[in-house]
Amino acid sequence: MSAQIITEGGRPQLYIDGERTSPIIYGLSDFPAAAANSHYAYKNIRAFGERGINIVTADSSLHLGWHRVSPYDPEAIHAEIESVMDANPEAKVLLRLHINAPYWWMRDNPGECVMYRTPDGDAPGYDDGEQDRLIRTDGKMDIRASLASEKWLAEGAEILKQFLLSLEGTRAAEGIIGIQLACGKNGEWHAWGVDVSEPMKRNFANYLREKYVTKEALREAYGDVTLDFDTVPYTPEPFYPLDDGIFRDPKKNIGVIDSQMANQRVTSNAILHFAKITKEVAPNMLCGAFYGYIVATGDNAVIGGHLNISDIYSSPYIDYICGPFCYMENRLPTGVPMQRALLESHRLRGKLWLTEMDQYPFGVEVKGGGTEENFTKNLANLRRNTLQPLFGGHGFWFYDHRLVPKHWIIVLMGGTTSPEVTSIYRKRGWWDDPKMLDEIEKIKKFGDRFTAEEHNGAADVLIVHSAEAKYYRYIKDFERVELQLFEGIARTGAVYDCIYTTELDICEIEKYKCIVFFDCGMLSKKTREIIKTRCKGATCVFLHGAGYCDGKSLSTDNIRDAVGMSVSRCDAEVLTLSSDEESFKLDAAAYPVFSVKSPEAIAMARLDNGEVGAARLGNSVYVALPYLPLKLAREIFSLAGVHFYNEVGDPMLASGNYVLYNSQSEGEKTLKLKDGREIKFKSCDFESAVFDIRDGERIL
Repeated sequence: MSAQIITEGGRPQLYIDGERTSPIIYGLSDFPAAAANSHYAYKNIRAFGERGINIVTADSSLHLGWHRVSPYDPEAIHAEIESVMDANPEAKVLLRLHINAPYWWMRDNPGECVMYRTPDGDAPGYDDGEQDRLIRTDGKMDIRASLASEKWLAEGAEILKQFLLSLEGTRAAEGIIGIQLACGKNGEWHAWGVDVSEPMKRNFANYLREKYVTKEALREAYGDVTLDFDTVPYTPEPFYPLDDGIFRDPKKNIGVIDSQMANQRVTSNAILHFAKITKEVAPNMLCGAFYGYIVATGDNAVIGGHLNISDIYSSPYIDYICGPFCYMENRLPTGVPMQRALLESHRLRGKLWLTEMDQYPFGVEVKGGGTEENFTKNLANLRRNTLQPLFGGHGFWFYDHRLVPKHWIIVLMGGTTSPEVTSIYRKRGWWDDPKMLDEIEKIKKFGDRFTAEEHNGAADVLIVHSAEAKYYRYIKDFERVELQLFEGIARTGAVYDCIYTTELDICEIEKYKCIVFFDCGMLSKKTREIIKTRCKGATCVFLHGAGYCDGKSLSTDNIRDAVGMSVSRCDAEVLTLSSDEESFKLDAAAYPVFSVKSPEAIAMARLDNGEVGAARLGNSVYVALPYLPLKLAREIFSLAGVHFYNEVGDPMLASGNYVLYNSQSEGEKTLKLKDGREIKFKSCDFESAVFDIRDGERIL
């Protein structure tokens, strides 16, 4: 069995034994009731296989056979793979393999474990006597091996190598097509916490040596002639005081910025360390990991986030990256489509992205597949949440997680703690209903059709994110700001792509009418030049403090250089649109507040102090808010010539020859195509209708 990712037809394509295969997958969870040899796992694997979905993600852990004295024993992992094959002889297994150190190892090596930094001081991880399950208490400051531990990296790599070699000539080798390396919080390569252990401090000193090379350069950057590489304090904590509103000044706090950058490198280095072993020992297998989250990562992206994406992109050892979709309002039928990853960047870099689609059907606590009265909204959600990564040139898996996630129990079950709902040892199946499974089969058939065609994105709007900017700012409740951005843009009726600033120089920039720079408070000199040379044909929208930092200082001159308009700091609390008097509060996420001072700029919104809070000049637009409200977005997009597929606020997805209309109200709907044609259809209350724009036929 061999598998590989080949960029073909404009997208990263999955090939298994030389045959192109649409990356649509069924996924088992990581808790006991989802083990591949359990009754319902067997049933659900088989049901998905009968509907053409033969790739299955299974879950196991290296620690199961990693002993203190006895030789490594791979039997438990082999059994997990073979159990999938028992349920479906056609199955191809992507194995999520947790490479956490066993508890005995952590107890034997306390100096290699996390030391947690908190506002109340530093503390070692708590040992609660756990012996087996390594995820249940993630995030609770329990004992964990530091991701910077060289001893764990070396010994874990040796055990991983032994497991991979153990597959040779076995039945399991006939079914496995790839390894998804898992570690960190929830197996998703989030840092366990703010780790200030000795391994992390040693890593920080090595980072400084690589960055500054000489003591003289280090001392000049830090303004301290007494420092050495081993004496710079390691201060990665996100609750460290800021310098100017949401911003951190590199002149004052370069130590914090360096600490956070070093912290991020620890995670990506660990992934690539184990990925190299995987690909060297098993070159015919895929290797991937959870990584690349940037949307909905919360307030502490510099600690638990995935900001060192460029190293992952450039590695030949990583074939695919993956992660859940956002846990925000997009889980609801009234929400807008959002992905944690920047799909267009991954496509441009040739890395297949797999979305973990883990939204359960409403009513599943009563009946497998969800209750009949919820069917239409469940189906609308299912199509929208799976087709977004597919339209982006990627894939997804249906993640059959717990019956109902525990944090929804209070909402859905009135506070019940019934074992039928909350137990990790009981399971039905989120889509265990013939009617729902028939719809999943239709999605699979459409996916086969779609991935066989040339990728041709339909977006007119490009949203640009900066991973690096997060080191230079801290925004409390940042997910709220992100939601406001996507709500505003997605409800215009336009279609958007998302990339990092690092893909501005390789993306097909000429196809975008409007480019929105979101959370780009730091723009390097190189990025500014790329924007000026490559983006001049589009309307460029700069939000809040775009470019306030250039990596060396904070200055309104930096904003002027990036935006092309002069701005100054001011005191204001409200921004009001010039077009219709709608007002928006400027909270802490928009501090300091900037107003436009260029007299030739055309005002689009004013602050409550009378100064200009949003304006356009040439192809440049500045907005003092950190997001785009719907009405302002529509006004800017209209001026830019962006196409609106509808006028009523329903979210849209489009790619190549297909459009998905996500209707969120009952009635007659009109889909407006770019060539002037219109498609009319009658919608129920919630519906995700898919059309082939070549002939106007509805296909889903």
